[in-house]
Amino acid sequence: MIFQHKPKAIHLNATNQLHNLNGPAIEYYGKGLGNIYCINAIRVDRKIIEGNFTWKDIDSESNVEVRRVMIQKYGQAKYLLDSNAKVVHQDDFGTLYRKEQENDEHIMMVKVVNSTPKADGSYNDYFLRVDPKVYDGLKTAHAAVASTWRRKDGSLVFKKSNDYVCEVES
Repeated sequence: MIFQHKPKAIHLNATNQLHNLNGPAIEYYGKGLGNIYCINAIRVDRKIIEGNFTWKDIDSESNVEVRRVMIQKYGQAKYLLDSNAKVVHQDDFGTLYRKEQENDEHIMMVKVVNSTPKADGSYNDYFLRVDPKVYDGLKTAHAAVASTWRRKDGSLVFKKSNDYVCEVES
């Protein structure tokens, strides 16, 4: 027979899944023994909640769901840069990166620069996740940026990536 005390706290997300970005999703009284850590119902180790891992830990994680949570927590753009993702193409539209993922879809992101300077004269870089399967496989940063233009139903605005022409930057 197994006995377990009533939890001290249970944390859920908006869809009633076990979830806590800052601590245990199920917290028990005492010294923390038996606490359960989850992000959007994916059970993870305490070190992931605490951010105590590196990009190498992400790459060595065999569980695809846990790896995705780790990348989210680490930051997709930071992960791409830290893990030496391959630069696929660079043009006036941005820089297209590809990171191979074992047993999972490869991560492709395009880095773009905001054309409006900040008060100090510097510019912000933004990384946009792109679908590697559109336009017969993304081969250029231009195509990657074009692929970010979607209708409300998720379909592409441009039939061909070359149909996207940036006339005015804002």
